[in-house]
Amino acid sequence: MTLFSLVGPALAALGQVPQELQIADVEALLQRHYPNLSTDRPALLGTLSGSAGCERVSALLRAAYPDAHTVTLIALSGGRPSGLRALALEQLEQVDLGAGSALLYVPPLARPAAVETFQDTVSRLRAPDGCSWDREQTHRSLREGFQEEAYEVLDALDRGDLQALQEELGDVLLHVLMQAQIASESGEFRMSDVVRQVNEKIIYRHPHVFAGLSVAGVEQVLVNWEELKQQEKEAREAAPSMLEGISPAMPALARAQSIQRHVDRTGILSAAVDELRARASGALDDLLRQTDPGTREAILGDLLFEVVNLARKLGVDAEGALRQANARFEARFRARELTIRES
Repeated sequence: MTLFSLVGPALAALGQVPQELQIADVEALLQRHYPNLSTDRPALLGTLSGSAGCERVSALLRAAYPDAHTVTLIALSGGRPSGLRALALEQLEQVDLGAGSALLYVPPLARPAAVETFQDTVSRLRAPDGCSWDREQTHRSLREGFQEEAYEVLDALDRGDLQALQEELGDVLLHVLMQAQIASESGEFRMSDVVRQVNEKIIYRHPHVFAGLSVAGVEQVLVNWEELKQQEKEAREAAPSMLEGISPAMPALARAQSIQRHVDRTGILSAAVDELRARASGALDDLLRQTDPGTREAILGDLLFEVVNLARKLGVDAEGALRQANARFEARFRARELTIRES
């Protein structure tokens, strides 16, 4: 009996009459690393058998659904539903169906959480009867807010605040969907184009995962990554540069790091730590001797570039280190302000 022929009897046994239903073959589903199911619509999966099947399905679904999400096992006997068992998704991995088989009904989450649902929300904001402020936004007008939200993500990461990270990633996602919605309305591109392009790019740049290429370690993975990126650029441009694609809008410290990472394999920045320290010290001496403002600015820029390179050699994220230094100073200063006020 096919899975489709079991849908009617299964829903009757559940007492469900859903307006829409996702139907998925378990074996096909288990070929994936992430379930291709919308958490906002009910799903019927079949057929499960044994203990290994339940364990694998439980692990896969828990990538998208909470551990405590209640699902229903629909036991099958003679190709017909013969019993129901409600249990938490995390409990499914302990189930052993033995020689029997079952379907699995997965209800939608209690609160909408699928990306396509959020995309519909954003589209509603931009609709003629939506929000007047959102309708006025353009690619350019959202730029500053997008940048601020990206920094909020970095701040949450620096503080190790996972709750804040969850919230800030949501704000970044809002900007991504809003930009895609604006582009879709003007016929520039759609969200599906964004996802398709980045998915194809990531698969192309990971031949050791998706194409069976053998690599010796992380260093070779990074070298392959840069070479593939270069090949992509050469296909697009007549005279490509290794520095194409590094946004000039990046913070200067972070951009210096990115530039150095891109050119590192050429050997231009292959100086040892001691040499970099000496060069930085010499630049600092030159800076203190100079009186011309323009020359001072140039020397200071070179000094900062050398410090960024030194940080890379020492395995330190210069941008992150400076953010943390700012945070430490701010905390000390606020504490001093509080002491002064209290006294």
